[in-house]
Amino acid sequence: MLAGDINARDMRIDPARTCRQRGIKLIRQRAMKVTPERQCLMLGNGTEVYYDVLSMNLGSMVQVPDHRLPNTEMWGVKPISRLRSLHNRLRRQFSERRQINIVVQGGGASGIEMACALRQLGRHHGVDDQRLAITLLHSAEGLLPNTPSTCRNWLAKCLLEREIQLKANPNPHGYPHGAPTALLEDVDHLLFATGLQTPSDTLGLPSARKHGLLVDHQLRVEGQNNIFAAGDCIDFAGQELARIGVHGVRQGPVLLHNLQAVLNDQPLQPYQPPEQALSILNLGANQALALYGRHWWGGRLASHWKSWLDQRFLEHHRVDR
Repeated sequence: MLAGDINARDMRIDPARTCRQRGIKLIRQRAMKVTPERQCLMLGNGTEVYYDVLSMNLGSMVQVPDHRLPNTEMWGVKPISRLRSLHNRLRRQFSERRQINIVVQGGGASGIEMACALRQLGRHHGVDDQRLAITLLHSAEGLLPNTPSTCRNWLAKCLLEREIQLKANPNPHGYPHGAPTALLEDVDHLLFATGLQTPSDTLGLPSARKHGLLVDHQLRVEGQNNIFAAGDCIDFAGQELARIGVHGVRQGPVLLHNLQAVLNDQPLQPYQPPEQALSILNLGANQALALYGRHWWGGRLASHWKSWLDQRFLEHHRVDR
């Protein structure tokens, strides 16, 4: 979506339409606090919603620091609505015919995808690579440090072909935690892809700092018999699960079974994470990088595979097709 390759409407599942089709009441409010002893969820407008069983599916976010840099707009890779705003903002700036400097902070999968998407967006609108300067800041360990060196070398070559500058941040904790580094001077846009966090700290439920709600193998929130959670917002039984979609998708059937099991006094099922999980990074220009454990392959085939998987998922869950 950020690159402009896909219309935003074509990559989302409309929750309002889905709820209407399934006879579900939709309330558009932020979840603020859970009071388990009252079986009550307080919403952002002060409304209290009572439950017999509660499923927390909060997703994740990126914390953008409060300290601002002069003349620099700051963005997080999540929520997705922020990327739509960044897309529209850049399109307006492209017409101004001036130099635009963008820094993406974070050399993980999200940062790499964002840098490539920004380059793709510029090229779609005929913006010269030199006029749209993109720098990807990574830690001293480099890009995707847990992948084979051959993979990292191939990826670095792809990024250089896209005129994306790679720079190691000598003080990765200097900003946002302290003073900005010299690498962030004269930047028009600063995009944070520095690790996903969960909006769970204020809910009043057991949570691990930055890692989400503490759940057991049955996806139950720690110490609660009728509160469950899944996806990016959980810390799963003390295991560090990668923030990739495959876990949320595979947890879905287990979550559904266990919600029904609690209501019917039936045994719960455990979620068993796969030993290895597929992750495919979109690099733009009809290229992608597929990762599976220590195995990897990149190029057009990986891009077609990702498109097919994403489209199949959307088609399966849409009610309007």
